[in-house]
Amino acid sequence: MDQVPYFETPERTERLQLLIHLLNNTTNIPYLRGPAGAGKTRLGQELASAVADDYDVAWLHADTDQPLAVQLQSTGIGPPDPGGEPSLLLEAEAVRPRLLIVDDAELLQPGELGELLAVQRSGARLLLLGSGALPQAEGAEVQFVDLPPFTEAQSRAFIQFLGKLGPAAVDERMALSLHRASGGRPGPLLDALAAVPTAPPAAPAGEAGGGKAFPWKIVVPALMLLGVLALALVFQDPLNRFLAGAPPTRVAEETIPPAEPPASAPGSPAFRSGIVPAP
Repeated sequence: MDQVPYFETPERTERLQLLIHLLNNTTNIPYLRGPAGAGKTRLGQELASAVADDYDVAWLHADTDQPLAVQLQSTGIGPPDPGGEPSLLLEAEAVRPRLLIVDDAELLQPGELGELLAVQRSGARLLLLGSGALPQAEGAEVQFVDLPPFTEAQSRAFIQFLGKLGPAAVDERMALSLHRASGGRPGPLLDALAAVPTAPPAAPAGEAGGGKAFPWKIVVPALMLLGVLALALVFQDPLNRFLAGAPPTRVAEETIPPAEPPASAPGSPAFRSGIVPAP
C-alpha cells in the first residue's frame, strides 16, 4: 500500500486530526489500531507528511530481525547513558522534536517498549501502529485510536479512485463482492484489484487497424433463414398435404374400352349360320 495515493474518507480524516492533536497536546502515546490491511501504515505516512514541518520523523519496525535498539541508533538516538536515559546523537531536537512512528507495535517486547518510553521521557514523541495489545510497561499511558474499515460506498469509490471501476475491469456487482470479501479493508482490496486488467478487451482480428469486422454473426443466420424459406416454397404443396393428413394422390390408370365388332358393309350378304335348330 506504500505506492498507493492516499484515499481520504471522513472517518480517516477524523482519526488523522485526532492523532495530530494527541501528539501536540498530550503526553499520552497514541496507538492507531486496526486489523491487518486496514490502512494503518498508509495513514501513518499521511500523518508524517502533515507534520513534517513540526517534527523530525523516523520510522521503526517491530516485525524485523533488526533489534529495536539498533534501529534507534540509526535514527540518531543512542543507547541509554549510565543514568538510564538515551543520548541524542543529533541536534535536530533543538529545532524540531523527534517523532518515532513504530509499525507492528503489537510485536514489541516489554523491554523494547521500556526503551521507547525512555526515549519519550527525553523529549521525543511516539506514535504506535498495530493490530493488537501492547505488553505491560510501567509508565505507559497509551490512548487507542481504532481505524474503521471502508463502507460499501467507500470501497466502490476507492476502486473508482484507482481507475478499476468499469465494464472492462470491475463492474458494480464485482465491486460489492470485493467489498464483502475484504471486509472493507483497503489492503485485501488492493491485492484483489492487482489481478484485474485496466486495459479494454482486445478487438477481434477483423478490427485490426481500425477497420470494422464483417458481421458474420448477422449474415450467416440470415442466409440460413433464406435457404429454409426457399425450400418451403418449392415443397409447399406436398408439405401442405402432409400437414393436413391427406393420402397421396395416385395417377389414374387409362382405361381402354373393349373393341366393338365391325359393322357389316352395305350390300354384303349377311352371315348365316349353317346350324338348323331342331323341330
